[in-house]
Amino acid sequence: MPGIKVTLTVRHQVTEYLDTMVYKAPHSELECILRTRIYFKPTDTHQLLYGSSFHPKHTIKGILKSQILRFKRISTTYVDFRDACHELYAVLKNRGYSRSLYRNTVKFVLNHDFEAERERKKIMEANKLPEERQHIWPIINYYDPLSVRIARKTRDAISKLSCARKHKLINAYKIHDNLRKKLVRSRFDGTSKTVA
Repeated sequence: MPGIKVTLTVRHQVTEYLDTMVYKAPHSELECILRTRIYFKPTDTHQLLYGSSFHPKHTIKGILKSQILRFKRISTTYVDFRDACHELYAVLKNRGYSRSLYRNTVKFVLNHDFEAERERKKIMEANKLPEERQHIWPIINYYDPLSVRIARKTRDAISKLSCARKHKLINAYKIHDNLRKKLVRSRFDGTSKTVA
């Protein structure tokens, strides 16, 4: 295929695959161990969402947290993790991400073992008797500022009822009817006609 160029590179100490670099680290005089660290492609410009954009603040925090969490999971050593974080922040500070948000996120990710917490919750849920497992009680309302406040108040009121003690209360939202919903369909209902 004339438009595709394939380059074969053979190296004995390091190899890259997707966003991971696997490299040999000396373990003893005769042995090496394999370690991993983040690999940034030469063309990677870290074009993440601007911190000063009008997206909700939790979106900005979530982007930074997801990147740093990925760095922690891939990096074998703290030095590799720290270097990847520094390289990322060198770009993000010019995109409106504050230093305090960066530091707090790194500290949070380093101090939490997310995999262990997930496994612990799974084991606890599996060991519960069927009658001990909480059933979900969704409180469904429309999504607008007034309805959100009503839903929160309703949840607080229901949580005080004795019949709600064995249930997990969650707020769920739906959007109001609008013109787009009337005109655009995500699936066919069999009533549309074809025109020749």
